[in-house]
Amino acid sequence: MSRPTPNRAGLAAMLDTQAKVNAQRRKDPIPLARVNRIAQFIDNAGIIEQLETWRRADRTKTAPGGRPGTTTIRTILLLMFLLADEDNALLIRNMVDIVIDRFDDKTRERYGIALGKNYRATYGRIWRAWETLRTLLDPEPLPRGRRKRLDVHTYLQLAESARSEELWRERKDRIDWLCNQMLEATIHVLPAEYQKWGGGVAADSTFVEAFGRYHSPRSVKGISTDPDAGWYIRDPDLRDAYAKYTSTSKDRPPLKTAKWGFEACYIVQATNDPTKPADFPQLVIGIAFHRPAKKAAQEALSALRSVADRGHPAGYLIADRLYLPGAKPENFQLPIRALGYLPINDYDKNEVGRQGHHEGAILVDGSYYCPSMPESLINATRNNQRRPDHPDYIDDETHRNYIKRRELYRFRPKEKPDKHGNTPMMCPAAGPNPTANCPLKPRDGKTGSRKVSVELTIRKPPSMPPKVCTAKSSTSFPAEAGAKYWQPIPHKSDEWRRWYAHRNVVEAYNGDIKDDSRTGLGSKLRRRFRGYAATYLVTAVLTAATNLRRIASFLHDAYEKHLAPAGRRTAKKPRPPRTKHSLTKWANTGTIPYEPPHEHERWQE
Repeated sequence: MSRPTPNRAGLAAMLDTQAKVNAQRRKDPIPLARVNRIAQFIDNAGIIEQLETWRRADRTKTAPGGRPGTTTIRTILLLMFLLADEDNALLIRNMVDIVIDRFDDKTRERYGIALGKNYRATYGRIWRAWETLRTLLDPEPLPRGRRKRLDVHTYLQLAESARSEELWRERKDRIDWLCNQMLEATIHVLPAEYQKWGGGVAADSTFVEAFGRYHSPRSVKGISTDPDAGWYIRDPDLRDAYAKYTSTSKDRPPLKTAKWGFEACYIVQATNDPTKPADFPQLVIGIAFHRPAKKAAQEALSALRSVADRGHPAGYLIADRLYLPGAKPENFQLPIRALGYLPINDYDKNEVGRQGHHEGAILVDGSYYCPSMPESLINATRNNQRRPDHPDYIDDETHRNYIKRRELYRFRPKEKPDKHGNTPMMCPAAGPNPTANCPLKPRDGKTGSRKVSVELTIRKPPSMPPKVCTAKSSTSFPAEAGAKYWQPIPHKSDEWRRWYAHRNVVEAYNGDIKDDSRTGLGSKLRRRFRGYAATYLVTAVLTAATNLRRIASFLHDAYEKHLAPAGRRTAKKPRPPRTKHSLTKWANTGTIPYEPPHEHERWQE
């Protein structure tokens, strides 16, 4: 039997009809009240004045220029936020449709929007205004709006000569400030009684696919139109190897699962109490944009500094192994502690156990312990991660007991860190509340009274006592000591598990913003702009729109919860109970029905 030939013309007609139906849904008039709300949000953000300041600073001509533009930067941002607010694709075409079909004369007059003599003229006005905005922020050396791809030599010449390091830094600082300022404006939309965030954050990156495709440098068509993008691979062990492949590399990665694009680093608000859900909407408060696996820690630090510069408090910082402890201490761990953040992170299986030492104290899984701590406790996490058939393997229950036993050997801070980050630490046998008895630290009435019972007695102290064992009261630990692995909460403890579980707030946000039924950041066809600055700006607008949606959803739920005690909530029709039957009802069903003989005879007659 031959396979039927599909009706491709009918299928194309059906898809075209559905596309027209979807397009008609997006051409309904936009109420003036909604336009005013979005315009007020943009004006309150304080970004228009700064953009105009940058525009005046970039003008090099002293003679009068051409005719003033009819479409302003404020109009472009207004159209972008209107599209993001209704979950529409951020395309120039959709912006033109809003201006022509969905704005009435009153709205266009109020916001100073003039129509062109035809569709093409209006499209050109909006495109030129978009290019004006992008040019103010773009650190790339490539001219946009070109129809022809560049070859490798032309691109490298432009990269070396078109932009200096000083100009690149200026444009990079501009776009970072603008995108973070838009997120800051969303936070001020939330009423004051719900602004309860205490400063804890979670940091992670999400992939943003570039609209321009990758092209080999040896291709006759030239390199990619997104040359500043990079290859992204989900496997963390291959990220560093793939980071060396750029748009000018002669070879491309071997795996077909690699994608061409950028990464957006999100700083998301974490809960104040890990045992309770957050009583405020968890929003993105900081953002950075970079090539995948390239300077990820420095970009995340830039976003955290933006959060600190805006006057927000600092608390725990929950991050994955790419940042903590994967980064160099001078690039991430020490700067974030200078900002006031305390790291909470996991370790790779090759990083657990003994990690360093200072003045005789040993650093184990991010905390300092007595040098007399047994090897079974030192390697507790390493042995728990072994194969079950390994002779040193311990199960989860034994591992938890060993982690609790470690507390008796752990060094405790005597005081808060000083302005230089130095922290005085006491050994387990020192202080008024010791957790261990040690012959090197005899106790008498002058050194303090024992307020709690001591469970541990160190039988074999070091034969050559280090400084931490001979110090009378405490030893100073600088911030640089074990900075790569240090964290304030003992690794794998119950408190650590509660805090580290909140790292998934970033994953939840990524799923929310990449949902195609909403903002659709994961679809490159919904944001057809090329280049670093354009992709970064569109990502920030979609992120701000997602923040606003989360705030609206939170306030709606809070309003419904407030009405419930007073009995004013809208009554819902109760669902009728489901009818439950036993499986014995269906035991004798499904048999072949009986057909009487007279039915056949009647048919024959």
